[in-house]
Amino acid sequence: MSLLFIYDMTMYEKNNLFYNYMFSPSLLDKYKLLDNDFTICCNYEKSDVSYKMNCISGCDFDKVELMPLKRKNMLKYFKVNKVILENRIKSADKIIIRVPSFVSFLAIDLCNKYHKNYLVEHVGCPFDAYWNHSLIGKVIAIPFYFKTKSIIKKSQNVVYVTNEFLQKRYPTDGMAYSCSDVEIPKIKEKERELNNKKIKLCTIASMEVKYKGQQYVIKALAKMRNSHIEYHLIGQGDGKKLKGLIKKYSLNDNIKVIGALSHDEVLAYLSKMDIYIQPSLQEGLPRTVVEAMSLGLPVTGSNVGGIPELVSEKAIFKKKNIRQIIEKINYLIDPFNYVRESKRSLSVAKEYDQEKLKERKDLIYKHVFQEDKRT
Repeated sequence: MSLLFIYDMTMYEKNNLFYNYMFSPSLLDKYKLLDNDFTICCNYEKSDVSYKMNCISGCDFDKVELMPLKRKNMLKYFKVNKVILENRIKSADKIIIRVPSFVSFLAIDLCNKYHKNYLVEHVGCPFDAYWNHSLIGKVIAIPFYFKTKSIIKKSQNVVYVTNEFLQKRYPTDGMAYSCSDVEIPKIKEKERELNNKKIKLCTIASMEVKYKGQQYVIKALAKMRNSHIEYHLIGQGDGKKLKGLIKKYSLNDNIKVIGALSHDEVLAYLSKMDIYIQPSLQEGLPRTVVEAMSLGLPVTGSNVGGIPELVSEKAIFKKKNIRQIIEKINYLIDPFNYVRESKRSLSVAKEYDQEKLKERKDLIYKHVFQEDKRT
């Protein structure tokens, strides 16, 4: 018996240990429910990685094998990786394919060709991701959207991380499930109050891309000119463009660029913040929003992806809208609203309790991978 997990994320290897920004051992441990013989098929490169990445080699599996994809130009990508994937898919007992990804197109076609039972994990909207990325991204966005829509529609089993957003945009004719991959181990029942002279806002997101939207919060703070508000930026990348904006608006005393932190460091840092803000131009269901809520932080965010499924309607702003960002920050720093939204955050976070989601995943896996399902 074997489990094959397919996703074109990049694993970085150093001294025979594997690292990744997105995945942690605890996240991948959920697949232990399915099989101890576990192969991850993904991009791979040797690198002098930062200790701030998550070390995947700590997964509690009897066997975790890394099967590297070949990084080629798009004309050769599918041809070369088809050879790599085909034999593994033919021999695997259980297959999980994470979407969106280029390799998912190939993997799903091969699974259907060989009549394999597989589960698609749909974690984000490729159209939004590419459209908000760059000029080249806009060229890729439309064909990627229609191809993703097509493969999701014909997939046997799809688990969406959102409750509504992805289901509406990418419906399936197969079995549809809803289950987030954001898990909160233990929620501390502690409502917050604003007691600090400095009100600390925070965003945790990559500083290498424009679509995370930190630039719009910086512009909002430039208009507010409230010396009692600090904005903390956490995430990978040097943040060169964001630092340029900070300098342009003379906000060096109000904005702190922290850089990348490990997952444990992120949670510790979040606990010292007052408000979490997610200004993204595209999202699936953002993990950091749920983690901030589990600490009782009031949250404001843009009206994209799964964010409105988490955040209070009164705290949602239209993406890129600086005026509305200012309004929502002012809404949350009102002491009465702050306490009310803190209570709401704790209530929402309970839906992502680790044990509750584990039970839901157990049921999904049993339904999808029951032994005698396919003949």
